[in-house]
Amino acid sequence: MNASPLAPAELAELYRGHPLVAHAAGNLQRNLGARALSYAMIAVRRMRAAGDEEGLAIWLALHAELCAGESIAAPTRH
Repeated sequence: MNASPLAPAELAELYRGHPLVAHAAGNLQRNLGARALSYAMIAVRRMRAAGDEEGLAIWLALHAELCAGESIAAPTRH
C-alpha cells in the first residue's frame, strides 16, 4: 500500500467533511451512547499502534465528529 503524502491529522480533516463519517459517528452515538467516545479513543490507539495511517485518519475524523460541539480534547499521542 502506498503511504499518503498527508499526515493522518490532515487526512482526518478531509474525511471529517465526508457525509459517511458524519453518518457513522451518528450511528456510533446512537448505538453506544456515552461509550461512543471511549470506543473511538480505543480505535485511534489501535490504528496508531498498527501503523494504519488511513484507519487512524478515519477514526480521528470520527472522534472529531463525536466531540463536535463539546469541549473535549482531541486524542494525543502517548
